[in-house]
Amino acid sequence: MNQGRLNGSTIILMGCNGTNSEHAINRLFERGVKAIIAWDGYVDLDYTDKITLKLIEAIYKKGLNLEEVVKRIMDEYGPDPTYKSKLKYLIKPS
Repeated sequence: MNQGRLNGSTIILMGCNGTNSEHAINRLFERGVKAIIAWDGYVDLDYTDKITLKLIEAIYKKGLNLEEVVKRIMDEYGPDPTYKSKLKYLIKPS
């Protein structure tokens, strides 16, 4: 039984510094996470709320894959206007 496993899941971390702990990211991948979407630094609350809605809309309404969604959102909206943080798409290393 794989109780507590996250096999094949994608984690979306929309708070600040989601990519800054290599240990935490590696632990998620060890638990079976296939991908993580997170900010690489501080992010303004209003901006992350706006981007979260755009992210969910693009995934569920437009059916785009996650890597493409992150790229399109960053191309269209750019980094956080205050802190310059970028939304990142990380995949489990092979």
